[in-house]
Amino acid sequence: MSVAVYFCSSEEHPPKFYDGLAFLGFLVSMAWIFVIANEVVGILQAFGMILGVSDAILGLTVFAMGNSLGDLVSNITIAKMGFPRMAFSACFGGPLLNMLLGVGISGAYVTLSSGANIPVTMSPTILVSLGSTLVAVVGTVLVVTQGGYALRRRWWGGMLLALYAGSMVANVVLEVRMTAV
Repeated sequence: MSVAVYFCSSEEHPPKFYDGLAFLGFLVSMAWIFVIANEVVGILQAFGMILGVSDAILGLTVFAMGNSLGDLVSNITIAKMGFPRMAFSACFGGPLLNMLLGVGISGAYVTLSSGANIPVTMSPTILVSLGSTLVAVVGTVLVVTQGGYALRRRWWGGMLLALYAGSMVANVVLEVRMTAV
């Protein structure tokens, strides 16, 4: 392919099949991301099995951190660049997109391909995380609306950090109790 690009292009003009190459590059990068993500998940699941950590705790801690660190860095950067409203919106938009498309596409695929229902087991750790998420979202809506649709209360950031720390501690305690029984 590189020989074809060399002979079919110049410094001034890309080859006629440039759009196809760009699309092929996109597909190859998606394939690499898929392969690497599967390997990372497999390695972390192996460590979880070796250390006796459940998939729920791995998902709530290690996988969630790995999934969210890029968003955290980009949201902080966007806010420092002078676009705090965009960063604030992305804090809710990114996880919403992940949840709706992740659950929607994978759920639609599984139900359409197998025709079977997907059993969902709600562990206590998932319920704690769901409750914490609901408290954070509803609390943020209340704080923002009472502040005249502006986030003026610095203490709310500390409250959200404390809520996250508390929910993680509660999840770990629940997990230790469930494995001890």
